[in-house]
Amino acid sequence: MLLAAEVRFVDLRGEPLTSLPEWESAWIVFAGAKADLLDTEVYLQEQSLPLQWHPASAQMRTLWEKRGPGRYWLRVYRAGCLQSETLLEVWPQSWGPEGLLALWEDLHYLLPLEWGQAVFPGKAVMGGELNVPAPLRGWQQEFALLQEILLGQQAEKGLLALLAVLKKSSRFVLKREPQAVSLHQARKPLLKSYWQKQRVWDQRSRLSIETAENQKIKAGMVLIENRVRFLKAFLQQKGQAKAVQWLDSWLKALYALRFEGWESLTLQGRTPTVFTRDPLLLSIFKQFRRLQAGFSFSVSAEGPQRALENLPDLYQIWTACHLVSVLTALLSHAGFTLVEGSWFSRWENTPWYRVFPRGQSVLAMVFPRKQISIQVWSERQFGAKGEIYSISYAQRPDLLVELRRVGRPPQLWLWDAKYRQASAQRGPEKEDLDRMHAYRDALRDRQGHALVTSATIFYPGPSRSFGEGLDAIQADPLQREAFQKSLKCQLSALVLPLLAEASG
Repeated sequence: MLLAAEVRFVDLRGEPLTSLPEWESAWIVFAGAKADLLDTEVYLQEQSLPLQWHPASAQMRTLWEKRGPGRYWLRVYRAGCLQSETLLEVWPQSWGPEGLLALWEDLHYLLPLEWGQAVFPGKAVMGGELNVPAPLRGWQQEFALLQEILLGQQAEKGLLALLAVLKKSSRFVLKREPQAVSLHQARKPLLKSYWQKQRVWDQRSRLSIETAENQKIKAGMVLIENRVRFLKAFLQQKGQAKAVQWLDSWLKALYALRFEGWESLTLQGRTPTVFTRDPLLLSIFKQFRRLQAGFSFSVSAEGPQRALENLPDLYQIWTACHLVSVLTALLSHAGFTLVEGSWFSRWENTPWYRVFPRGQSVLAMVFPRKQISIQVWSERQFGAKGEIYSISYAQRPDLLVELRRVGRPPQLWLWDAKYRQASAQRGPEKEDLDRMHAYRDALRDRQGHALVTSATIFYPGPSRSFGEGLDAIQADPLQREAFQKSLKCQLSALVLPLLAEASG
């Protein structure tokens, strides 16, 4: 039986493996199992796997076919009843958990979105609330911002000092809330009201904590507590003990400053607008605004595992974020002005956002004097119709730059993120490279001009050039700076001729 069997892995030659490989076949061995296949079924996710008895090793086994990184449930049934289940995690070969965590962490700094690890499997959809975009920064800048807000700087008091003053003053106000009570309870002037059973609306004013000011203060305190808590959890993973001690002390101070009636105060879905001339409240709200205009991130122990299920999509988003960021900086420095920039769109009327929505323009910049425009598209599809069309099958590159100049055919630069780790040491997969050739040959304008002048693969392996306009660039989260440098070199080579033309 397989009930008490230990799950092990061996390659096709019988050599033991510490974990299942990605994009390679292997054997899943049930060590200690007996040769009893009657009424026994094995499922990987929802797929049934055939069981085999291997006499030479006296082991029961099933074949692990080529699969990418992810989390897979291996379940054993006997006579229709679940006997055991094992979660199999397949990590990127050369990255491991460290590389995936680096990619996941980097996305926190690249996206102006509080998205945490909330990603829909297979859909590249992230949940959260859009913030006012701020300059990208790491945890040191986040720590410094929290320190300034909580402790103050120079002559400006910090939030901890301001909240301490606030707690000493009463935040309760008189508020009318009609309630149905007896006449006696309403203190009507007639003595006979004591005996009357009818009920009336009591219009007396009562002290209430439910005010817009208090709701705004609580919402701000909850926000900063979350920021401190998330950063503390993040730095604990990084081993930053001294910073963690500071954050812990700030968190305790914030808890101690919760005013009377805190628990009973209900927060509305949206923070209310408050009009006040109270200098204390104005100072507190000013610090809250500084916090909300910044960038925050959340950390969860399940983050890397959740991201593992979505690695291809996250890898594509990660490469696109870097490319658009580098391109925007390069064009801005060259004198282009931003016309449109939208990396997000709400997904199907839900609280979720799609990053780099399919078929939409995510960036548009122009150089007015020479009438040069550059537009970046995410997964734009080209079929048989349209000004730009495919002469064969439909084509849809991951990211595409459309360059237009007056009196000339459009020019296309395109990139595909091809996550295939098994072939990373020898180069991109042949089928991925063939896709680049297909883009170059198929995309034309109505006059028959071939429009693609640069087609590039992003993949984890070493950078290679396959001739003019056909490249593979290494995009490894563990070598982020090298990836950015390669992008700057490639994009500079594409943009410099435009600058020479504009200055001519």
